[in-house]
This record gives sequence, structure tokens and C-alpha cells, in this order.
Amino acid sequence: MSNICSMWGSDFLPHITIGAPVGTPVAEQANHTRLLSVTHQTKRGSSSGRSCRSGRSGRSGKRGRSSPRGLLPRGRGNPAYVQRRLSNEYVKRKRLKYKDEEHKIYFHLNEQNFEVVDRKKYSERIKKICETFNIPIMHLAEAANNYFPVDFHLQYMNDIVEKKKKDLQKIVESESKNNNRDNVISKMVDEMVTYLEVYMSNKNEKSSNLLFLKNIDWSYLKEFLIERKKVNTKTTTEFIDTFFDEIYTYVYVYLLINYKRNNLFDFIKMKRTYRHCSENVGKDVGLEVDNYLGINKHNYSKDVLYDGEENVTQVIDDATYVLNIDTVNEIQKSLSNYGIVVLKNFLPIEKVEKIKKELFLHKNEMNISPFLMNKDQNVFCIRPTRGRQYCILRNSKISDIFTNIQQYWVNIVYSYLPIGIYQNVFHSFDKNKILHLNNFSNLNLTSEQNDKLYLSELQLLTNEPLSETQTYHVDNGLSGLTVILPLNKIHEQSGNFEFFIGTHLFSSLKNKNKIKDRICNLKKFVQMYYKTGSSFVPEVEERDIIIYDSKILHRGLSNNLWVKNASLIYRYDYKKYPPPGQDFIDILSYNFVGKCISIFNFLGKYF
Repeated sequence: MSNICSMWGSDFLPHITIGAPVGTPVAEQANHTRLLSVTHQTKRGSSSGRSCRSGRSGRSGKRGRSSPRGLLPRGRGNPAYVQRRLSNEYVKRKRLKYKDEEHKIYFHLNEQNFEVVDRKKYSERIKKICETFNIPIMHLAEAANNYFPVDFHLQYMNDIVEKKKKDLQKIVESESKNNNRDNVISKMVDEMVTYLEVYMSNKNEKSSNLLFLKNIDWSYLKEFLIERKKVNTKTTTEFIDTFFDEIYTYVYVYLLINYKRNNLFDFIKMKRTYRHCSENVGKDVGLEVDNYLGINKHNYSKDVLYDGEENVTQVIDDATYVLNIDTVNEIQKSLSNYGIVVLKNFLPIEKVEKIKKELFLHKNEMNISPFLMNKDQNVFCIRPTRGRQYCILRNSKISDIFTNIQQYWVNIVYSYLPIGIYQNVFHSFDKNKILHLNNFSNLNLTSEQNDKLYLSELQLLTNEPLSETQTYHVDNGLSGLTVILPLNKIHEQSGNFEFFIGTHLFSSLKNKNKIKDRICNLKKFVQMYYKTGSSFVPEVEERDIIIYDSKILHRGLSNNLWVKNASLIYRYDYKKYPPPGQDFIDILSYNFVGKCISIFNFLGKYF
């Protein structure tokens, strides 16, 4: 078996004997193979055939021992060639098995995939919750603006409630003649709990976007609503509205306690300082983003971004729409399976044009770094390879101008990178204390977890003509998510990115996974290779974005056109897993694996 075949392991290739009929003894197989080889060489009638008989080498004419290669047929008769051909045929048959399977990597979005953000509705909802438990709304607003998923949890709960609203309204109308308030509430609770249990069971158990609701105990919901007596039964509308108010109250008893445990209220808010962008590469420097649901938007004012400086005026307004929860769930599932998704027609073109203008991309100059550094001298520009320039914009005045562009995709980040551990509160507190809770400060709570997400990188990548192809690499070997915002139309010839689908299942050697898990992930990758061929080069335009797992193997391709292109790259990481999350051995291993996959794909085209 050739080196290329052995790279994949004998478990994934059929065992085939070359050169002798099936059932021939091993010794006779060897003689048969040698006989065929010598016969093949003799029939050639060339000097190589004479050299085999005389013991001379074919070209030098010197007497000596025959080369082992002289005993093997050349070209299509070579066993190594045949074995390579058979192994590639095996891969082709495997791929043929999955040829009709659809791969959900591209998402062609339309109005059905979006939710128009009703900031007034969400602000009123969170305000009611804070008033119920005597919590300053500022606490939730500050957490939401520091990459804690407070707004994502609120959007998720709103989606669950709105989908069941009509069914519960029918129950209220059908029971309108029944004056027993508790019986009506009991039926509504049974309907709601059944719906939630089915909803949770239909989702993947390992789905990260449902972890925050996984351990909530619904068995006390009915008792909670009946004892509090807050559900108003005067009209159907009031009945439904107050019923859902209490549903939110019950859920947020669970969430707020776990928020406290997960350090969402007591985190240290970092004071941003005006420093060179290169000094804090990959570190958490206290960057913020306005929460996309507008929690306490009008009452919340950020601290001064830089010492002695005024706040930077945003050129990007708050997002008017975000992806709805159903679409976020589909994207999260595809990211888990493939490691990459492409969202088509996602961003408003006018906002992309504003960003391009602020980055001087409308100018004809090939090198825009002088313009950026003249606008903010803290911008750091480097050229690690020929024709590829990186301008580090994070923690600069330039990046603060369009920070709100993240609002469009940040719920995907929260969905794919969950934060914290959420426990059943009834295991820690007495039931009566939870059911009659009206002041959050009455609970004796301490912060047990200390983790958060942060924007670890923001850079402008400019790919110039005749740029050099990058080596294979990953952004973070442990965890993370990367978003690429193309600022030009990019295709394979104009310096695109090549991703190896499924390689996000691997991780750095620092991640001490069990051997059983590593073998399982390897099998998943091999199956994904049969399905997709692994290599993927996305076709994107200005309104599109590319989102990929930071562990996926990828590289930048050469720009073969005489036109430069540019992209903004955002990276999100856990504070406990800062980039690069890999050592020198990992870097060499990733590059080796990438080359092996490329060679295997290349051989598959010609054999």
C-alpha cells in the first residue's frame, strides 16, 4: 500500500491482494509477482530488459546488483499504482453513496429568516422582571453589553412564548364559562409544559443554544402561578398577558440565580486605555458592543472609551433586524456538522458601504495602511506573507466607529459558544423561598464560575495581486468562532479562503480529550470527507458573511487577478481559552494534515 493510502489507515480501505489469483499461498504469491515483474521487463525489449538478465544497471552499464525497482512493473502494472488506483476507487464509491445528500452550508436568507427588533417590547419585558425581583436594570444592561448572552436568552424565551400564544388563547376562550380560575391555569400550564418538554426533546441533547434551559424544573410551575395569584382573569387578553408575565418570572428566577453564580453581575469591567493595537493582541481589553435588543438603551451610557477622550460617534446604527431563533438553530446545527456556514444577502449594503468608506477602500491606492495610521496611529499593519497585509484595528478609534455591525450576527456567537453552568435552583434553595421570592438580594449567592466571551481579534485583511498562498492553519486550537465580512466580491481566483470541512472536529493536543473521543471524531471526519470532499472555497459578495469554527483547518489562497480585495475578520474566544490555543507541534501537525488532504484530493482527480 502506498504512503498516501497508509496515511488514512487500513480500517478505511479494502484489503486487496495484487498479482496472484485469490487463494494462492503466500510463497507462491511472491514468486508469481516476481515472475510477472521479470516477464513484463523482458517483453519491453529495451536495454532495461537486457540489464536485468546481465545483472547490469539499465543506464550506467556498470555491473552490479539489480535495483529492486527493476523487479516491479512500471506504470499501470505497478502494484503500488494499482493499490493507489483501487483505494481512490473506494473513496469515489463512498462519495457516490452520498452524492444526493444536501449539504446545508449556504444560507440564502430572506425576510422569513429575520425578526424585526421591537426594542420597546423587549425593554418593557426586562423592566418588569427587574422590578419583580428588585434588581437594577443597569446590571443586566452592562452584562448584555459585555458579550454576556442576556439578550439572546430573552429573544429565545420570547420565541418559545410567541409560538404557543394562539393555542393558549384558544384554551382561555373555550374555558371562558368556567369560573374556576385555578382549573383554567392548570390546563394552560399542562399545555405549556408539554409543549416545552416536546420542544426540548426534539432538539439535539448536545445543542449549545439550549443549555441555559436544560436544568429548569417545570414541575413547580403550576404551584408557582396559583400561589402568587398574579394572573388576571378579567379579559382574555389580560389573562394571556399576565399568564406569560408569570412564565417569564418563573424562568428568570432560575436564570438570575444562575447569572449570579456565573459572575454576570460581578465581573470586573475593564477600563479601556488608548494603546498601540499590537500590545494586547488576543487579550481581553474590555471591548463592548451595544446589546441588539436595546435593553435599557436610553438610560445606559458607556464609560469614556479612552482616557481624556469623548465617545466615538457610531456610523452604523443599531440593527433593525436580527436572525430569528429558528434560523439561528439551523445555523448552529450546520456549524456543528461542517464547521462553516455562508450567510447570503445578510447585511444591508448601505452599512457595508459606510464601513468601506471609513477604511479608505474607495481609494485607488493599493496600500491603504498610511491612511489608516494617519487616522489613528495606534493601528498596527504587518505583511507576514507576500501580497497579504493585515491591519490590526481592535481597540482603535476606527473600529469603534462601526462596532454595532456585530449586532447582526452576535446571537449566532452566543448560540455556538455558550457561557456558564445552569443548575436546578430547587436543589440549592427551599421550594417556598423560591416560589415567594420578591427580592433577589434576600438570596445568599456567591459567584462560582468566572468565564466570558470577548472579541479577541479585529483585523482588516487586504489581499493584493499575486499574493502568496498561506500555509494550512487554525485560528484557535481549543475553541472559538470567526466571522469574515467580505468588502468585495471574492471567488476562487481573486484570493479566497479554502476550508477543510469537518476538520473542526480535531483539536489541539492541549485539549486532553479521551482517546475514545478522538477516534470517534476521526471517524466523523472521514465520513464528512466522503460526503463533501472536505475542500470548500466559498463564493461571497459584499452583503454576505462567512462564519466558521476557529478550529477548522483553512488557508488563504493566492490572488491571481490584478484587483485587490479586502475583508474584515472578527474573532470571538473564551477568556479561559485565548488564542492561539496551540503550540509548535500543533502548528506543524495542522500543516501536515492539510497537505495530506490536499494531496489525497489531487490524486483523486487523476487516478
